[in-house]
Amino acid sequence: MPEAEVDPHTTDRVNDRIAKMSDDDLPKEVKERIFDTLRTIEDTDFPSKKSFVVFLGQFTPNPKSSYFEVFRDKPYYNIEGSIGNQFWAIIRANKIDTFMLAMDFQTSDSEANASRLNVDYSIKNINKFVERLNKTKTRREQIPMVTINGVKWVVDISNETIHKKNKPAVKHKIVDMLDSVDDATQEEIMNFF
Repeated sequence: MPEAEVDPHTTDRVNDRIAKMSDDDLPKEVKERIFDTLRTIEDTDFPSKKSFVVFLGQFTPNPKSSYFEVFRDKPYYNIEGSIGNQFWAIIRANKIDTFMLAMDFQTSDSEANASRLNVDYSIKNINKFVERLNKTKTRREQIPMVTINGVKWVVDISNETIHKKNKPAVKHKIVDMLDSVDDATQEEIMNFF
């Protein structure tokens, strides 16, 4: 199964923004959760035609840290111009495109967060997302389908019938339909048996 690629720019940003932070700046447990989530992202085959922003972790800014800054009367870190108390990763075309800080008030509404970052989806819990993604892929893999003249047809192997995906009530016997499709489509249908 393909995995999300990591852009070299992202690796640099992760190293710049997390690896150089001391345990006083960012507790070791928070760093470990962030790196665990990054590994989960790297191991996930994201739909390549969609884009995502994925929550990596949140922290409480340490007022003694050199990164500490107050913004709108709230404590955050400012690291190279990126301000926040949460780490997020953006995935485009199944590739980790960038890694950034965000402020908690910016991300509380998932739709607004996705819109603000010009992505299709905002994911707060990567494990739940991966579980749903795997269930969807399993269902898709279990339903044999073929495209005939731009229309998706579902092949019912057990009943030896075929029907349009959007019209499941109207079924056709496969043997009656085979003569009306080209050889490549016939072969594709017969490969399900």
